[in-house]
Amino acid sequence: MVEINNTTTHKINIKGYTKIFNNVLDVLNLYDKYVSVGIVDEKYIKQMNRNYRGINKPTDVLSFLWGDELGLGEIIFCYDIICKQAKENGNSIKYEMTLMFIHGILHLLGYEDEKSDEEYIKMENKQKEIIEKLDTY
Repeated sequence: MVEINNTTTHKINIKGYTKIFNNVLDVLNLYDKYVSVGIVDEKYIKQMNRNYRGINKPTDVLSFLWGDELGLGEIIFCYDIICKQAKENGNSIKYEMTLMFIHGILHLLGYEDEKSDEEYIKMENKQKEIIEKLDTY
């Protein structure tokens, strides 16, 4: 189950994204897990990235593993950065948000994309595999 909290001034289709993100959990057989999603601005995610990763710049997505029985963790999105990436990549915002949710979930499941090229490729391939299984994004 996904719960989304939008702290930005952007109008976000919470109901639509909740449905898509829950579909991702279904594809991964994680339908019984709770995931919190926060949508924040660049200033806030920069602060979080600095505090938790020691990197003093904004990023697109951060994931925080809870490790309890029902809750998988929390994924924090920077909507403005995701919108810029969507434009740069030739994707819709909806597609990019879905991809970033998958990316965040994979981090919660232990995938890494910054340790080695091999790990990066493994994570990229898993993301593609998941997105291809979705009926809608």
